[in-house]
Amino acid sequence: RYSHDVQNHPVLFQLLVEQIALCYQKLYGFPQEQV
Repeated sequence: RYSHDVQNHPVLFQLLVEQIALCYQKLYGFPQEQV
């Protein structure tokens, strides 16, 4: 059911992904050496 909800709300899913990415970036910083 979860994947079905994601398919119905791709914009909300995208916003969730962006929020997770921002939080991860704030916590870990994404060192350029490891990109």
